[in-house]
Amino acid sequence: ETWGEVGVASVETQPGATHDQLRAHFEAKLAGFKIPRHICFVDELARNATGKLKRVDLRKRARTDVEETP
Repeated sequence: ETWGEVGVASVETQPGATHDQLRAHFEAKLAGFKIPRHICFVDELARNATGKLKRVDLRKRARTDVEETP
């Protein structure tokens, strides 16, 4: 946050997946500084015609989701 950006995870929704389960998974698998501060659930990740992630669109979506969160 010192540099103006924080980690955000954009996750496709899966039946039964919860915020707490994802947080526990991240804490078990990642170093503390790599754990995302926010988790954005999306129905489908934005992809281009070749199937690559559209990172610009994901950033825009994450920015609006984070700004709406109190």
